[in-house]
Amino acid sequence: MFIGNVLNFKDVEFKVKNEKELKKILKMVYRIIGFDASNYKSSTLHRRIHKRMFETDCKTYSDYLRLLKKNHGEAQKFIDTLTIKVSDFYRDKFVFDFLKRKVLPKLISNKLKKGETHIRIWSVGCAAGQEPYSVAILFYEALGLRYYGFRVSIMGTDVDKEAIGKAKAGVYGASDVKGLSRRLREEYFVKVRRRGESTKYIVRDFLRIVKFKKHDIIEGKIPKGFDMIFCRNLLIYFTPELQEKINKKLYKALKKDGFLVVGTSEQANYGLFKEFDKKAHVFVKKGDGSA
Repeated sequence: MFIGNVLNFKDVEFKVKNEKELKKILKMVYRIIGFDASNYKSSTLHRRIHKRMFETDCKTYSDYLRLLKKNHGEAQKFIDTLTIKVSDFYRDKFVFDFLKRKVLPKLISNKLKKGETHIRIWSVGCAAGQEPYSVAILFYEALGLRYYGFRVSIMGTDVDKEAIGKAKAGVYGASDVKGLSRRLREEYFVKVRRRGESTKYIVRDFLRIVKFKKHDIIEGKIPKGFDMIFCRNLLIYFTPELQEKINKKLYKALKKDGFLVVGTSEQANYGLFKEFDKKAHVFVKKGDGSA
């Protein structure tokens, strides 16, 4: 029993020390590049720091802090590790199937009743662009010939400048599009194979309705007037307080009765949004009350 208590005490002491060192690291990163990572979950921050420590051969948090002071470029590498870039075309296919069958018909019906033809979509944390391009494909598939009677605008944003550059280029490898059917690959991408290079898939020009820009959902000014917002697999990395803050921003960014799509491990604020489908994690903006 005595040994167990000693071990527990040392474990707690170790964690407290690391938390103090973590705060110093975050302050240093903010001082160097102006990125405030303090609103990310502690567990996420520790995992990302451990990854950078392993890759830079740092044994302790103090070692890593000293590295940051000497090598300011490491601060950006840490943030690049922290910001999530993993995405796929039609990620969680059942969600896109549900959107096509239930959400888009409802959205289009609402637009027709109001005599409106402009549909605005926002993909938050879009990484290299797979999600917003998937949304563009979704609208082409759902609207068919009616597509040309509507003006569909899709905006993809991310805090990572490099990821936005890749999204604008719209060039993907074979592994990036493997989740798409052969028909979708052929209809929406140009396959390019040059001698000595790997096969590339380039999004067709008519998908260039997607516009990309660097934007920080935490600190940036929030655009408004969207009919649908995708904010998937982003909130889970933030503290509850920051999740609440972002929920309020998304509420203000949506039009009345606008749709919010979050990740399958996430929930929207039930005080601001009502559930449209539990499995697909699709929500609808409530009323016009202020958030």
